[in-house]
Amino acid sequence: MSTPYRYTGPHSAVTLRLPDAAGALHDHELMLWHDQTVDLPADHELTRTLLDQGLLHPLASA
Repeated sequence: MSTPYRYTGPHSAVTLRLPDAAGALHDHELMLWHDQTVDLPADHELTRTLLDQGLLHPLASA
């Protein structure tokens, strides 16, 4: 499940390895742009790392 965040780091590209509905892993390429909204899985290592570095900020859900 993805969670919306505001990314405030430098422009960057990442590849996330995420499972599909059947559990098979697939690579997902993602561009991160400064001060833009991005949907990331809350339990992913990259998400936790960017939060710890202060580069991601959770957005309030509607």
